[in-house]
Amino acid sequence: MSTAIVRPEQVDPMGLNPVTRLFMVFIFTLPLFFTVDWVSATVAVAIELLAIPVLRVPVGLVAKRSIPLLIAAALGAIPMMLYGQPGGETYLSFLTAQVTDNSLSLAAGIFVRVLAVGMPVVLVSHGVDPTDLGRSLAQVLHLPARFVLGTVAALQMLTALREDLHAMHQSRRSRGLIDQRGFGHRFRNAATLAFGLLVQSLRRASTLSVAMEARGFSYANQRSWAAPSALHAKDAVALALTAVLAAVPIVVSIATGSFRLFGVFG
Repeated sequence: MSTAIVRPEQVDPMGLNPVTRLFMVFIFTLPLFFTVDWVSATVAVAIELLAIPVLRVPVGLVAKRSIPLLIAAALGAIPMMLYGQPGGETYLSFLTAQVTDNSLSLAAGIFVRVLAVGMPVVLVSHGVDPTDLGRSLAQVLHLPARFVLGTVAALQMLTALREDLHAMHQSRRSRGLIDQRGFGHRFRNAATLAFGLLVQSLRRASTLSVAMEARGFSYANQRSWAAPSALHAKDAVALALTAVLAAVPIVVSIATGSFRLFGVFG
């Protein structure tokens, strides 16, 4: 008799339906698209940081996965700082670029807002099993089975790709090809790993496609599922609490006079 092995990162400590987690992200981030002030975004980030121990997400994991968000936030804030709507005192003017009080405020708002919009995805996606997500998409949202199965297969392949990348990295390190210094060596090493990962992913995709085709995944009109997936009372409570928390940044922004609809009106 075999026993299923459950990885710690795939255990949902909250016991919420994966679809509920998707709606939580949508509900919390939607109001942040209507204003570009830094106050509402800062309050949203503070709420998200307070939610880390509640959702039982490792702090190290949040910090690691937030690095791309910080880079994206900086890339979004710099153009806004240079070419945002001018207003107030001018600190720098060069050709069409103007750094003013208003453009700095908008840039700060964009920087924090990217973090506020991206961090919920990092928090909510922790502990979600791809198979459970597929069941929820098919049985709760009633999405097409072919789309659901393709999504589940793609998510499960991410783990395999990470393992392939680690194996290739260790293989090149054992041959002394990674420890060489210099930008040229590092660039060639990164390009080699990327190309090898691309080839391996194409092979896996081809094998998976043939296997799914052989099992009739593209012809079945009706499909059964190994386990049921449904919404419960705790899912409704989580959504209601998320809606309340989503209103807090906007209320604070309006109360402090910082609310600016789309960064223009306010």
